[in-house]
Amino acid sequence: ALRDVAVTDDGRAIWFVGGSGVIGEYRVDTDTLTNYSAPKGKTSTWEAVSVRGRAGRDERLYFVNGSGELLVGVRQGSGAVAYRKVIKPGGGSTIPAIDFHARERGHVCSTSQLVSESTDGGRSWTRIGIDFSGTSFYDLASVGPKDVNVAAGNGIIYRYDGFRWTPHVVDDRRQGIRAIDRLATRGLATGAG
Repeated sequence: ALRDVAVTDDGRAIWFVGGSGVIGEYRVDTDTLTNYSAPKGKTSTWEAVSVRGRAGRDERLYFVNGSGELLVGVRQGSGAVAYRKVIKPGGGSTIPAIDFHARERGHVCSTSQLVSESTDGGRSWTRIGIDFSGTSFYDLASVGPKDVNVAAGNGIIYRYDGFRWTPHVVDDRRQGIRAIDRLATRGLATGAG
């Protein structure tokens, strides 16, 4: 099963991830599919992907898996993808979501109610919340350092303004919000129902 997709800044490539270490790239402009599965021998389920840059030129790829691992890939001038050392920004808990709003700035959330921020391309992470939630996290949208949303259980979307987290109930039936995406002042979210 596939778990997540992300598109390059120029819209020419779609990256996707899934079970058994599956990673792939579909080039919309050339109608080609390339298999990048199990990089560094990692065959855990990749839960999410985020990509910044232009297709085939300067992509920076961020992959997270069910083992709480982050793998960063950088497109080289030769066209190959070079991978960095694997790290665990969530302390080992499953990371269901990652989103970078700039080439080296973004956020992750874990199943243990952790949200962390990186400003150096994923080399280091700083915890920014959410201590009081008491519910599961499923997805996040990183628009900027002071504009983050986390899709959570109980029909809640949390909003971060750079200083505090505010819960917003968006489903009166209190079903989990499973996915969220944002662009500036607009966004979409979806839930179990």
